[in-house]
Amino acid sequence: AVSITYMISYLHTTGLSSKTETLVALSVAAAIGIFATAAWGHLTDKIGRRPLYIWSCAFAVLFAFPMFLLVNTGLSILIILTVIISYAVCQNSLAGAQGPWFPELFQAKTRASGASLAYQISATVSGFTPFITTLLFISFGWAGPAALFMLYALIGLAAAISTRETWGRRERQLADEATKSTPLTVNA
Repeated sequence: AVSITYMISYLHTTGLSSKTETLVALSVAAAIGIFATAAWGHLTDKIGRRPLYIWSCAFAVLFAFPMFLLVNTGLSILIILTVIISYAVCQNSLAGAQGPWFPELFQAKTRASGASLAYQISATVSGFTPFITTLLFISFGWAGPAALFMLYALIGLAAAISTRETWGRRERQLADEATKSTPLTVNA
């Protein structure tokens, strides 16, 4: 919410970018994001859900302040690049890992409600983010929203570190064996 939704408002409010430039940046990032989420999800099949989530959150922690420093230059190319990184790396990598990981954390009988509860709690917190970022910007300038972005990433990092992996070496091996031994049939 901070890196995309608030960033668009920030770019307009501060006059760093025109509406056209912001729309171009968001459109390019969204087009890349269509493929990025699937690519990140595929990567979790290779390396596991937890490692990708940890890496993504750690990257977001490190990117929080540079993200604002880059857009504060007012240079269109850096704004577009920053929005692409925010969207395709920070946001889409988490989405690519969450899709398979969150349901796998629960037993089959509670999988749908467990994963849904996690998403709903997240949505509730995210709903307050625009209000909080505005207050932080008024009080601390761009560093306030950057610190909030970093805090959210740190919370995600701590949660990922304390959560078990669901797609380790054994699960990958079983999936590979199942794929190789199950012939594809076409019903005619």
